[in-house]
Amino acid sequence: MVIRMRLLALCVLALAGPVVAQEEAAATAANLRGRLEAGAEHRFVMTVDTLLHLRTPRGGDDEATGPAQPAEQKQAAHQWVDFIVRVRETGEQGTTLELEYAGLRFSLESPNQAGAFDSTAPEAEGEPAQALRSVVGMRLLVKVDAEGNVTAVSGGEHLVKPARDGAEGAGEEGAGRGDNGEAGGFWPRVAAQFRERAIVASFLEPILTTRHPTGMARVGETWTYRDKLEESPLGTFTIVTEYRLESVEAETAVIALSGSITAGPAPGGGEAPFDLLGSANSGRMVWNTAEGVLDSLEQTQRVDLRTSMQGVKMDLVNSTTVKLTRMRQ
Repeated sequence: MVIRMRLLALCVLALAGPVVAQEEAAATAANLRGRLEAGAEHRFVMTVDTLLHLRTPRGGDDEATGPAQPAEQKQAAHQWVDFIVRVRETGEQGTTLELEYAGLRFSLESPNQAGAFDSTAPEAEGEPAQALRSVVGMRLLVKVDAEGNVTAVSGGEHLVKPARDGAEGAGEEGAGRGDNGEAGGFWPRVAAQFRERAIVASFLEPILTTRHPTGMARVGETWTYRDKLEESPLGTFTIVTEYRLESVEAETAVIALSGSITAGPAPGGGEAPFDLLGSANSGRMVWNTAEGVLDSLEQTQRVDLRTSMQGVKMDLVNSTTVKLTRMRQ
């Protein structure tokens, strides 16, 4: 889970309240409420594929360098995560879950950083293995409110916390060293994101809630959810997702996802430091109406930006596809 901007799709269902728009209702209604019972256990496999494409000019329009030519860089990341969700306690005030990471594969290819780890290959060595091996088997306690929002995550303190405010490697108590002894190194920071509340919420909340305001919907009905992503180094983004109940059959409801991504002000206020040239947000989820839990989700998001860094103009395209699949026991 490298950098938050490279995981834009993972933050699609997190914060603001829904707005409902009714189409002409069909006769078939579905119960889209999330339902958690103490003692229940669900296992999921998640894949995240991210492609970052950066294009910058090279050279100049003069006799010495010739006409400007574009220079391109690409970064590709793949994650495969096998995780188990156990319901420990439920009540009117919310639910306590246990999240266990049972398996992990991670690969990254870029001009500045590359590496891979596979938890099924115990002989793996190197910096990625040293940092990411400690994620496998880790158990976190997760607090969820009555609306299905993740409010707190505890556990995994052995992982270094990503540096903030320029304090490289600073942990929650200021220590900030991973198992490999490297303070704030790249791969320890990757590992530490698996215990961050925002990251955990990004893949647990779609499992627990459809974001419908009442929980009962008819075929053809639509509702909208807005998520504000404020931790990007480029500024604030609002991710708008419209849900549409397409069909209901037996114990399954199929929901289509569509929407867009818009830009807000820069971190310090004022205009955003980039132009948002375009965006896309689409997908499909299958909800188990009998058990009140997600069966599967596939969603793709893309943003096209034009910005500048140290006076150099550049175009950036970020595309992320997330898939969640519930594994039957």
